[in-house]
Amino acid sequence: MKIVIAAALALFSTAAVANPFAPPERFRGEPSVRYIVIPVPLSEMPKRCGQKPNPLAPLMGCAYTMRKPRLCVIHIPTRSFPNLTLSMFLYPVITPRMVLEHEKGHCKGWPANHPK
Repeated sequence: MKIVIAAALALFSTAAVANPFAPPERFRGEPSVRYIVIPVPLSEMPKRCGQKPNPLAPLMGCAYTMRKPRLCVIHIPTRSFPNLTLSMFLYPVITPRMVLEHEKGHCKGWPANHPK
């Protein structure tokens, strides 16, 4: 019985967790443009991303492309934080890695309205 429990724990602890904020497949992976990642405290995210603070929908990150030099600038949170979206029961915590994957999608051309 202990072996079965240990095997089950090992299976679930090493399984990849899906990212509910990931872009569609065609926008995943490394962008073709150079990019820079800037960790930012969540409290500073609206200011860095040029948006007004919204306590009901906190900004998790942003990405924008500069023309000269051609560079995608990505702002991600400095640490993990509680998920306050509808997916909170499946994914209670949002990590900087999840946000980075999302923002890289924008660097690859995924529109801000997040079409599938």
